[in-house]
Amino acid sequence: MKAYVLITARHGTADKLAETIRKVKNVTSSDCVYGHYDVIVIVESPEMKSLSRVVNQIQKYPQIVHTETAFSHCAEELESEISE
Repeated sequence: MKAYVLITARHGTADKLAETIRKVKNVTSSDCVYGHYDVIVIVESPEMKSLSRVVNQIQKYPQIVHTETAFSHCAEELESEISE
């Protein structure tokens, strides 16, 4: 399972925040971006419970002003189609 965490960070904190989040277990990517959001994080885990736990952990960082999380619902279906 995969989730995309879109983060709006406090001014001047995005680079350090992305670096810190990269070290969290099950985070596969944490990148600073230009646009509406400052950081986009990809979290992967075999089960929803642990995926949600990581997302909740990320949301507690004090540098974060706002997050939006998108849980992928088709990644597993695509992987099974490719392997067939």
